[in-house]
Amino acid sequence: MQKIESKQAIAIGAGAVGTAFMWKILKKKFRKKREGLYVDFDGTICKNKFPDVGEPEPYVREALTKMIKKYDIVIHSCRTAKYWTEFFKDHKPEEQVTVIEKFMEKYKIPYTRIETDHDKPFAHRYIGDEAINYNNNWEEIASKLLEAGKSDQKS
Repeated sequence: MQKIESKQAIAIGAGAVGTAFMWKILKKKFRKKREGLYVDFDGTICKNKFPDVGEPEPYVREALTKMIKKYDIVIHSCRTAKYWTEFFKDHKPEEQVTVIEKFMEKYKIPYTRIETDHDKPFAHRYIGDEAINYNNNWEEIASKLLEAGKSDQKS
């Protein structure tokens, strides 16, 4: 299990888990230096062209350069998942961390570390390209998803 080093993890990416209760437990158990900011790779740092790697999203380097002064920037990706080999014959999960590292270096995008040892990070917030914000708004969510489903069927 990865050592938690941050006061409060804030995540940016495809989804999230976490409750206030769990944060109370974690805050008591771990002493943190900086807050962790989780950032999804595909569709958040770069355009989602999976299994290829897209171009950097606009302003990502500038934003993470500012945020790394306050946060530990943790890149999270499911690129390393073995299930992708069922869909993409040339996909090599063991090489994906290197793919991410080379991309980050090529575009000079700062980060603290890359995490791939779990499906989704335990995070206080997780915002990103596939996320749906829940704020006691199930009616709004259902309406948006059902409307999106209609437009998807027309394509």
